[in-house]
Amino acid sequence: MKYVKIFLILSFALLMINACKKEEKKEITQILGTRFANYDQWIYKNPGTDKKEDQVTLVYGMEEVTGLETVDVQVPTKDKKGTISVTFLKVRTVENKEGFAPVKNFSENVYFVLTESEDAFVKPTITANTKGKLKRGMYCLEQEIIGEFSKVTCYDSILVDDKLTNYYDVWIKTASPHLSKDALLGETIKLLKKASQDLVKYNSAAEEEKTKILTSATEALKKAASKQDEFLVDINNLASKYSLSLE
Repeated sequence: MKYVKIFLILSFALLMINACKKEEKKEITQILGTRFANYDQWIYKNPGTDKKEDQVTLVYGMEEVTGLETVDVQVPTKDKKGTISVTFLKVRTVENKEGFAPVKNFSENVYFVLTESEDAFVKPTITANTKGKLKRGMYCLEQEIIGEFSKVTCYDSILVDDKLTNYYDVWIKTASPHLSKDALLGETIKLLKKASQDLVKYNSAAEEEKTKILTSATEALKKAASKQDEFLVDINNLASKYSLSLE
């Protein structure tokens, strides 16, 4: 009887140990929080695939998603002679659709520049050289944070002097009243950028193409103007410069 009791106790102990080990092996889902798409892109059922049949849904530039977890996957190199490790982000869209895309395609924050006043530093210190000042209408995608500085890439959206100026991998101080994180400004900025990109082509375009360019730019500016937000004056100024009617 004594040996039976010992056997039962040992058996119970082994069951408890195995149960604990199984618990330890359970993967805990990462919740990474809100992310913003850097540009229009597909998310896929599995990380590393780009097959059309594996597409889940199209995520638009600056669209807000929820980052669920990251996974590292070996994918073929461009020359197909080997593989490299790529980190993918699993995201959930506002429509509750889930899929994967490279983590580098998403940013933690998007900042909209309201006033041309903040410096774009080449390193995260105020003693570093600068690439210039952020332009009103730029949107900046956050890649990394060190102290009070954020590493960003900033894209221009308002055409000035017939060119758009972008800043790649610069450092800015984001705790500024001249920057906004208001996601509602995103659609206006995209439409302003679309119109500006059209108008960049205008001077060098063939005569038969110029009418199409102006029509496309006008449509984009009309949609942007309907938002009646912070950038309405810039929309009207751009339309006036190219004699576009937004009526």
